[in-house]
Amino acid sequence: KDEPVDMVPRNDNSCNSNEIYVKEDGNDDENDGRSWATAFQTLDRAIQELEAMRSTQAHASDRIELHLAEQVYTPSQEEGFVFPSNVTIYGGYDISPVDGTASGRTRNPRTPANPEGNMTVFKVDDPNGRLVSLIDKQDVKFCGIIFDGSSLAAESSLTGRAMKIVNSTVTVDSCFINGFYFKGESNSPVTAISIEKGGDKTHS
Repeated sequence: KDEPVDMVPRNDNSCNSNEIYVKEDGNDDENDGRSWATAFQTLDRAIQELEAMRSTQAHASDRIELHLAEQVYTPSQEEGFVFPSNVTIYGGYDISPVDGTASGRTRNPRTPANPEGNMTVFKVDDPNGRLVSLIDKQDVKFCGIIFDGSSLAAESSLTGRAMKIVNSTVTVDSCFINGFYFKGESNSPVTAISIEKGGDKTHS
C-alpha cells in the first residue's frame, strides 16, 4: 500500500512565491492562490496565474509547484489543460486542506495500491476532448493525479486522450490512468497517451 507523503509546503505568503494552491471551496476572483486559505477554485485559474508568473523575470525559469486538493478538475477547452514548463502538479490532498495542519501538508493520493486515498481527478465534460496537452514544454511532473477517461466518447479521431506530449519532457509519478478507449485496428489509434518527438510518434 502506498503511504501518505508529508510535503510540508510553506504557508506564509512571503515564502510562497513559487507555490499555487487550488481547492473546491477556493475563490478565483478574490484569492491569490498562494496558500490553502487563499486558494483558487479552478485549475484553469491556477494555470492562468502560472502563465502570468512565467512572463515575469522573477519566475521565468523557477520551478513552480501546483498543489491540488481532492476534487474533479475539468478543462474548459478541447485540448485540455496546458501547463507551462518547469512545473510540478501535486494531487492527493484532502478535500479541504488547512494551512499548518496535517491536511494541508500531507498527500494521500488514491492509486490501485491505495484505494482509500484522496481523489484528485482530471476528467472532461466534452466527450471528444482530452485532458492534458504539452507541446514544447520541459520538465513537467504529475504526482498523484487520476486521469479519468470514463466520460470520453468511444470513437474519436483525437489521440492522446489523457495526455498529448509533443517535443516535451514529462514525468508521471504515482498517477492512475483509467477508462480510456483503445482502437487497435486504426492507423492513428485513439490512445490514452501520445508521445511525439520530431516526426516520430508513440501511442500507449
